[in-house]
Amino acid sequence: MTPDGVVGWLRERGFVVEGPPRPLSGGFMNHVWRVQGKPSVVVKYAPPWVASQPEIALSQDRALFEARALAAVAACAHAHVRAPRLLHADGPLLVMEDLGDLPDLRRWLRSVQDGRDLGRRLGEFLSRVHGLEVDPTRFDNADVQRTRETVQYRQVPEFCARLGLPRDLGQPAVELGRRLVQDPGAALIMGDFWPASILVAEPEVRVIDWEFVHHGNPAQDLGHLLAHLWMIGLQEAPSARSCWDGFREGYSHHWHDGVWRDAAIHFASELAARMVGPFSTGSPFHEVGPQERQFGIAVHAVADSLGQFAFRWPG
Repeated sequence: MTPDGVVGWLRERGFVVEGPPRPLSGGFMNHVWRVQGKPSVVVKYAPPWVASQPEIALSQDRALFEARALAAVAACAHAHVRAPRLLHADGPLLVMEDLGDLPDLRRWLRSVQDGRDLGRRLGEFLSRVHGLEVDPTRFDNADVQRTRETVQYRQVPEFCARLGLPRDLGQPAVELGRRLVQDPGAALIMGDFWPASILVAEPEVRVIDWEFVHHGNPAQDLGHLLAHLWMIGLQEAPSARSCWDGFREGYSHHWHDGVWRDAAIHFASELAARMVGPFSTGSPFHEVGPQERQFGIAVHAVADSLGQFAFRWPG
């Protein structure tokens, strides 16, 4: 899909276009444009591969699942936190409301001293998502989960070796990846709950990019956000600690201990993938070498989380 193709596609569907599409940065999975018009909209195209890494095949059905997710989670809006409004869906193309140029959570945390209230509201919102009753067959997004299993969880033993840790320390992540593909799970999970998917213009917060939505294990959402808050707090913004604390206060589901064990495994898997894996470019560790103190702290956190199935704030 080209920018000219986007304009023609929108006009054929009754949208008024007043300017050329402008590519939006920050996404890795899809091609996204802002298009000025009445109304101004954001158009997302899901190619049959990861947009930033075309060598990694990915099902275009993720656009269908995102459309279903946006419809389902509209009921979860809470305390100024919600998903964007879906305006039109057609195969691998989605049209959504234009939210404007909002900072993502990572950037926002760099500009504030206290993120506790926002973290609490994010926890409350995610609790509502995890508590939704939906038809699991409508969210059987196995293709995307298989990609993550192949690209991330299965590779954790190799990531451990690159970090100077025993390869077999990564075996729990391999096993978790298999279960996330096979197990229908207990909740509707967002699947990519991290700072780039959270746009902030206080008090308004928008949670975007729902193509990884899946009826599965809530540990994936929990471990994912906490891993990124941990990295941001270690490297960039002390306010991430208060956001971490607020999120854990606001998240009200009391899952059995196995969910938090799995969350610790995902936490470690995400740290490792951002340090030495396929998602290291642009991560808080992108310019930090193994000789740096912060890198050593993170290596210890990976080993600790995989070995003890628990995670804690650095220091």
